[in-house]
Amino acid sequence: MYKELSEDKTRQRYSELLDETLSMAEKRLAAENTTLWNSVVNQLKDIRVMVIEKQALRDWEEVYDRYTLGTIAARELSENDEMNARLSDIFWGAVHYRELENKND
Repeated sequence: MYKELSEDKTRQRYSELLDETLSMAEKRLAAENTTLWNSVVNQLKDIRVMVIEKQALRDWEEVYDRYTLGTIAARELSENDEMNARLSDIFWGAVHYRELENKND
């Protein structure tokens, strides 16, 4: 069962969520091979680098300009599709990454 980011607003949970969702998206890409899933996979990989590893995106405008995961979730995926909630959480987490608790501190 999917554990929403709102239940554990930590950088560790965000990283886990990103990895889990990337794995799921890669499976969908392999099965469906569509532009949609190719875009999702590429954006998730980019978030890993730019948001988590480099922490290069400093404000919400940069995240909104760079990623469309929230829009994809809202427009392309059913509300009943777990991926809808995952992509929405990942987008939200990218916007608010600096505010997420860091359990290592």
